[in-house]
Amino acid sequence: MIFYVQVVGLSPSVAGFVIMAGGIWDAVTDPIMGYLAERTRSKWGAYRPYLLFGAIPLALSFVILFWIPPTLEGNALYAFVLVALLFFKTCYTVVSIPYSTLGARMTSDTHERTRLMGVRMMAGFMGGVTITGLAAFFRNTMADKEAFFLLGLTCAFISVAVLYFCFKQTATAAPRPDNAPPARNIIDALSTLLRNRAFVLIFLAIACVAVANNFVNSTVLFYFDGALSDRTAGNTALFFMAATPLVTIPIWSMIALRFDKKPSWILGSVVFIFGALMLYFDRSGSVTNAFIIYITLNFGLSAYAVLFWSMLPDTIEYGEHVTGVRNESTIIGVVSSGQKVSLAISAQILGLLLEKIGYIGEGVQSPTTVEGLRLIISGVSGTALVVSAVLIAFYPINSSKHREILEALDLRHGQKRD
Repeated sequence: MIFYVQVVGLSPSVAGFVIMAGGIWDAVTDPIMGYLAERTRSKWGAYRPYLLFGAIPLALSFVILFWIPPTLEGNALYAFVLVALLFFKTCYTVVSIPYSTLGARMTSDTHERTRLMGVRMMAGFMGGVTITGLAAFFRNTMADKEAFFLLGLTCAFISVAVLYFCFKQTATAAPRPDNAPPARNIIDALSTLLRNRAFVLIFLAIACVAVANNFVNSTVLFYFDGALSDRTAGNTALFFMAATPLVTIPIWSMIALRFDKKPSWILGSVVFIFGALMLYFDRSGSVTNAFIIYITLNFGLSAYAVLFWSMLPDTIEYGEHVTGVRNESTIIGVVSSGQKVSLAISAQILGLLLEKIGYIGEGVQSPTTVEGLRLIISGVSGTALVVSAVLIAFYPINSSKHREILEALDLRHGQKRD
């Protein structure tokens, strides 16, 4: 959003539309990619080939995403921005859906999945800290146009290296011969997903989290630039927000292992809502207070980085138990689609709301605009997290229930699981 509005020069509503269009594209391609991936057969397994062959196109898409052709302007530039985003979204989908399904193949133990996702998310946020730090350095030392392009180029090189490393070092187990088969076609796959209550609840809950996350993270620089008149502090806040999960993810992993996943999810919502209230009622104009508030918000949001990705694979066995059909990457594809649609719609709403309160591209904002910005961030994101917590309160799986499901599946297939 900040790139499209302040560098490309799009209005907030047009920028929101472009991002929404990318989300709608994801809504179509993510489930299709999931459906295709779990049916892929190769000497490298079902999911690893996409890391190997998708790395170079994804790297190219990073570069194009943050490149502004010097000869284009007006509608031609807007069209290029849209096509570049759709190309990036497609390349990202081809790699990310199979990658995200690897965890479900590595282990069926619910506690082991929590540990595995904790490690995965720690590595992910280490990447986030690295890139955010580089972004702040680039933006503080050169013009934004060059800074964003150099950032895209850096992401391109890093992504190829880590994806090839992951391909070489990751061995995925073949499907258990006694597992239920996948759905016969994509219509049947979607039908069985609707009968999977655990999946439906976590799908809706993570969509709410995606809305909250988008309203917080997409407005950080707007808030620091416009409300606090401190652009450098905004870049520092982004770095702190990226670094916070490196501390909090192990905490949430331990909480989930001790008290189970559902109560941990609700606790994460409580922490976030507390931070949202702090943001709304803070009138000090203090950058330090703003740092504390955004770190608190990210403390709450980091819970879902562990919990969502460890809870989602559990819905695979739940669905297999209820429907007799095992959906793996189709589940990942559909839920990823839901997340991205939520991000897309919320981006469009955010753009419209920013225009409604009179937010201008750069510079100090009026007191009315600042008040509106504060209300938008805290009100929308806080409400979304309340809804998320209510949905998860009805989530039917805990660790003991998941063990019962695995035992029932073993009995159904006539063998004991190790």
